[in-house]
Amino acid sequence: MSKPTKEQEVMHDNFFEGLIGVTEKAEDLGSQHLIYFGLQFFIQMAVDVAPNEEEVDAIIEMAISSVDKKS
Repeated sequence: MSKPTKEQEVMHDNFFEGLIGVTEKAEDLGSQHLIYFGLQFFIQMAVDVAPNEEEVDAIIEMAISSVDKKS
């Protein structure tokens, strides 16, 4: 993925804040439930938009590797 433009960075921030808001509204479902359905939703979105299975795998791997893994 290329470096985001300033406009895209603002859109990313707004999207992230929106996800936080939605998550807070559904917090009574519990963290594990929210994480499961969130992952399921976005993985399905990757499957729906990617032209082939290799691209799906690449999108998911890129997302996983970008996570700050704290031990």
